[in-house]
This record gives sequence, C-alpha cells and structure tokens, in this order.
Amino acid sequence: MYRHTKLSRVGYWYIAVEPALARLLRKLNFLFEAVGEEQDYYGPVTPYILPVAQFETDLLRNDPAMYEWFQAGLTEKAPAAAVSALIGHAPPAAGRVRVANGAQGPLRRLIQTPISNCASPM
Repeated sequence: MYRHTKLSRVGYWYIAVEPALARLLRKLNFLFEAVGEEQDYYGPVTPYILPVAQFETDLLRNDPAMYEWFQAGLTEKAPAAAVSALIGHAPPAAGRVRVANGAQGPLRRLIQTPISNCASPM
C-alpha cells in the first residue's frame, strides 16, 4: 500500500474500521484521526484519515527501523540490513521461502519451489 501510495502521489489514506483495529493501527504508528461519527456498516465503523507525510514523520520519529524498511520498499531491492533489523535475523535465501512445519506432499513441493521457477501472474 505504501509503495503504491508513493508511486501514485497519493497524499492521504482514508479508512473506515472498527475501534479495535484503529487502536491496533495506532500501536503500529498508523496514527489515523477520526473524521466522522461511528456508522453501522456490517458492524460499527468510524471513518479515519491519515496524511501520508504525517505518517512518514511519525514513523521516522517513533520507529526508525520500520521507516527504513518502508523506504527500502520503494527501491527495486530492499537492503538486507533493513529487513534484518525488523525481523531480528537474516531473511531466507533469495528466491526461496521457508517450508512450513508439517507441510506435506504437493504443498511441500510448491512451498520449496524456487520463486524464479514459478509462473508470473501477469
């Protein structure tokens, strides 16, 4: 979402969510502000707004490693140091994913298939 936002020059994010999700997003430095009354839309939701520039400022101040990770996502390849800082260890080897515990048969083979061997969805 962030990459698309930056490439499309979107200035604001708007959401309508339940209060619990809004609180969770705040913990992750998505400091949305309520801009309307709670409405019933398949349950109670409140509309929120967040200027992207404000998100970047808050994220840089509150979580520099996460900010670097978001910025790295704008380039072709994210630096391994930024990824490692966020997840606490080096990422899996390029082009491969970890096998989930208990994966068997065709699922295990699919998970172990190098990404370069997979057909492009486009």
